[in-house]
Amino acid sequence: MSTTDLLAAQVKQALAQGDKAQALRLLREAGMPALRRAVQEAQAQAAVARHDGEARVSRALANVAEQARQQAPRVQAGVAAWQAHKRPPTVEMGDPPGSPRRVLVVLALLALAAWLGLHPP
Repeated sequence: MSTTDLLAAQVKQALAQGDKAQALRLLREAGMPALRRAVQEAQAQAAVARHDGEARVSRALANVAEQARQQAPRVQAGVAAWQAHKRPPTVEMGDPPGSPRRVLVVLALLALAAWLGLHPP
């Protein structure tokens, strides 16, 4: 085992134990080439982790697409049933918009007038 491999193992062990200060101390003592190698290894590990993450995301997307394909007939049947359901309209054709509001306003004004007539100021 070479010196750099031994150093890398010691640094990994220190990082695994959560001792970042010890890992940095080991790297500083070893000098610049060891530090460069450690950075390269960390970048390589990050690239592998990123690739694994992308693979997990693509597998998840494939699972979602498969579930969507499986649910498509049920969804289409539901949409067809909803479109086939004929419900009588709640507003007849030709009803002026807002007519119930006008009736409520008139009733409120009549109630106010009656109240003021019974309770003069």
